[in-house]
Amino acid sequence: MKNKIQITIQRFGGVIAIGALALATACSPATCAADAPGAPGACVSDHFLAGWQDIYFRWFVGAITIPPDTNGNAVLANTVLLPLPNAPGDGTPGQLDVSVESDEGFTLPLLYLLGTSYTDGTPNDPLVNIRFFETLQLTFQIDGHVLINHWNLMDYYSEFYFEPPIPINSPPINSVIWCEDIGCVHGPLSVGTHTLKLDVKSTEALPPNFGGGYPEYHNTWNVTVKPGRHH
Repeated sequence: MKNKIQITIQRFGGVIAIGALALATACSPATCAADAPGAPGACVSDHFLAGWQDIYFRWFVGAITIPPDTNGNAVLANTVLLPLPNAPGDGTPGQLDVSVESDEGFTLPLLYLLGTSYTDGTPNDPLVNIRFFETLQLTFQIDGHVLINHWNLMDYYSEFYFEPPIPINSPPINSVIWCEDIGCVHGPLSVGTHTLKLDVKSTEALPPNFGGGYPEYHNTWNVTVKPGRHH
């Protein structure tokens, strides 16, 4: 069973059980079209995505510090590390209001698992079977346009080990060592208001060491894009 640090991360996590972070080479965001699933440019994936998720989780758990901008956001290379609603993972809806600048894209983990090492001789967490992600019921929309669903879900899957591992001062947890993740890196949205909507439910139970159960999230981000720069 994961101890309280995982439970805390789950409570504030974007869309699933456990969270952590790792720093990789910073990448520039690519412009994405809020269009049909699988449309060219509809969010970047693969190694590009993994690099951003690595940065996101290191920031999320406080392993790196990114000073907030005038909107209160952590921004790196004109990419907002979009905050996550406080949703418990039992299907209770979560919502956040966020303001960004017109030249800022965003990165967002949609559902993630983070494995840890231990100080008490417990073996390192093994990677979770990829089937857990392949069988998700997940839809991610911007302004009603579906970017990600079951047709292209695994195009936004990344799996990587943190180099170096992220130290966690919460015995018996020693460090966060890996991430399995569905996530998105998106380019700037047009000036005005936009609605990001995530609905996700697992059909495969989490392993016992991740608490078991079938996580479910229904999260909404109300994003206001401001014209010009205000830094």
